[in-house]
Amino acid sequence: MIIFHHWISFLYKQTNVEIIDKLIDLLYTFSGNSIHLFFVLSGAGLAVSFFTKPMQWNKWFIKRLKKIIVPFWIAVIVTYAIINCSHYFIPSFIKDSFDIKVLISYITLTRNFYEPAIKFNLSLWFIPNIVGLYLVFPILITSFSKMNRVGFLFITLCVSYGSILLFMLMGLSVIHENSLFLFFVFEFTFGIYVGYRSVFLPVNESMKQMILLLLLGFLFYSISYYLVMKTSWGENFNKPFTSLGLFLITFPLFFWISRLFPMLFKYFKKISSASYYMYLIHFPIIFYLLRPFKGRFPDNISIRLLLFIITYMVFCWIVYSVSIKAEHIVNKFIKKGTMYFDPVLSH
Repeated sequence: MIIFHHWISFLYKQTNVEIIDKLIDLLYTFSGNSIHLFFVLSGAGLAVSFFTKPMQWNKWFIKRLKKIIVPFWIAVIVTYAIINCSHYFIPSFIKDSFDIKVLISYITLTRNFYEPAIKFNLSLWFIPNIVGLYLVFPILITSFSKMNRVGFLFITLCVSYGSILLFMLMGLSVIHENSLFLFFVFEFTFGIYVGYRSVFLPVNESMKQMILLLLLGFLFYSISYYLVMKTSWGENFNKPFTSLGLFLITFPLFFWISRLFPMLFKYFKKISSASYYMYLIHFPIIFYLLRPFKGRFPDNISIRLLLFIITYMVFCWIVYSVSIKAEHIVNKFIKKGTMYFDPVLSH
């Protein structure tokens, strides 16, 4: 969904056919909002792992470092090198170049607070936030286990809203590109609650229950939409409703897909296995390599839309294939590196 969001953002050319452009605009908004699902699913995945396969916290942090941070660093360094080298040799095509401060801001996970770094990769605002949430996960899961579940969710909601309000009072930006991980702590904790329920209190999978979840999802998403469209402040405070709505909508949809189209569901699972690397890789290719070709699509609307869809599917397949190879190479590099620097890390 995130790839589709950027595919529309940088490669879609308006058709001037109202119904088509409105539909694409809706898909653009929905696919962009889907990033909130990653906060929920990350919390859920960590909670399921914690409740089913407990691990010492030092080993837990090392595992996440190898899985999240090291691939991120490698992707950023490679992208930085390719962009700057390409700008040096073919400045007419790659018009952007970035100084070393930009690279340092990504390596140190401070890019959200260094404005010149944002354009380098618009999609990577998510990484400092998810790393921050991973760092406080031991506190969150311990508190969640000891406190009333709903009460703790309410506390994290207050933390999310309170941190956003504090930034606004300080005159700081609260858009996602300049966000702090505390903005999303409720969504992440809701994911912990989802993970807890999936282990100890699985949802009744009846048709009635799924329809109820779907309707609740549309209700929460509608509240989010109303806040954005009808209030001047809603865009800063709609995130919890967006995440709740999207999760409650997608959960029954994927449940039905798994039952009605099991092969399609297996395909989604296969894609998801490489989703993190696809996320790291896709944006530079779209923004720096493919964006200049936006105007090359034919003027005929039907052919243009068909090519837009076909090229997107081909692009996803290429990015998926590259991601599988990249993950294999990076994992070998990490394994050798950890064994070389500290044998303890290899366990």
